[in-house]
Amino acid sequence: AVVSTQSTGEKGADPHLRDREQNIALHWAAFSGNSDIVQLLLSVRSDIAAINERGDTSLHISARLSHSASVRGLVNAGASLRLPNKQGKTCLQDASPEISQLIQKLEKERDSRNFTSPKPQKNTVLHSDITCGKEKIPIPCINEVDDVAAPLDFVYVKESFESSYLCFFLTTGGKCVYNKDGRLNTEISEQYNDIVIFECNQRCRCWVNQCRNRVIQKGLTNPLQLFRTNGKGWGVRSPKRLMKGSFICEYIGEIISDSDADRRLNDTYLFDLTVVSINSINNDNKTIGSIDACHYGNISRFINSSCEPNCVPVKVFVDHHDLRFPRIAFFTTKEVEPYEELTFYYGDSFWDIKKEVLKCCCGAPNCISLLAQKETAAEADSENENSDIEIVE
Repeated sequence: AVVSTQSTGEKGADPHLRDREQNIALHWAAFSGNSDIVQLLLSVRSDIAAINERGDTSLHISARLSHSASVRGLVNAGASLRLPNKQGKTCLQDASPEISQLIQKLEKERDSRNFTSPKPQKNTVLHSDITCGKEKIPIPCINEVDDVAAPLDFVYVKESFESSYLCFFLTTGGKCVYNKDGRLNTEISEQYNDIVIFECNQRCRCWVNQCRNRVIQKGLTNPLQLFRTNGKGWGVRSPKRLMKGSFICEYIGEIISDSDADRRLNDTYLFDLTVVSINSINNDNKTIGSIDACHYGNISRFINSSCEPNCVPVKVFVDHHDLRFPRIAFFTTKEVEPYEELTFYYGDSFWDIKKEVLKCCCGAPNCISLLAQKETAAEADSENENSDIEIVE
């Protein structure tokens, strides 16, 4: 294993790649108790202060599992003994009495060496990445001089922004609408027509790769297929079973004004944007623009309408809070079987305009086109019955 790890390191492998639980290779080496691999990873400058989703450093893990050789290597390399995990425990508090005594002994020896050495030998990492995952390359915070803590009294951002666009989720104490699997929470999924989602953005303090409140900004997570339907042109489906509340895709296209929309010859792919109303914010329910996916769009432009849909469009805000321009995301309203077509209802206003030139072919018992046909047939029968009545003067 040591030879394999060394060979991998020599070939330029990244020792800071993380798994789903945010462990890096050093976490797993500490878990295994293989002190040789621990030392090898430290020699290639693996982040000794990296934390996983539990808030554990590699020293937390080694101490908890009583891997004394790994503990010795990590402490001697400068691992912090005072970093608490998400349970509020330091490595000393997480260890057995024997390991705790060993750590304190090693700490005294380390401090003694540092006192007699003209140059600090330890690398005190106060924070593994002050960007919280926002930059492609982590920026650690290191203090080899004194006991001043990391300067974390600000939110790291990658670009300038208007001060009004702060993190809505944090500033309002909002509850995350997504569960740990990235689906809408059960109580939320029963109120599709009423919800507006504010996802975390670059102004938030949360770790990008650990935050649950970032779903549509990550793009497609479920496999989709564009397929030819029987009688409805192209449609969209997934080869995977989709649970209720799953994110499908975002409606993407040109954002245009109402006046530009009126001039478009083909208005089939227009998605009206209405002003969002939240609490005390005034709203006159006006349509102030549209997303046109006719010439520029993504897979969402092929989602067909159904009067018994399995998806619904939801308004989402990420990088701005301009209530006139929400992003439109599709979520499933029920469990969808593999290869079942994904659909949403285009809306009454769409069919009021298009009913003379388009026909809904969803086949549902409450299909708007089918009901219109029955209504027309009933009116015709009524007229025929009236024409058979002889009027006596």
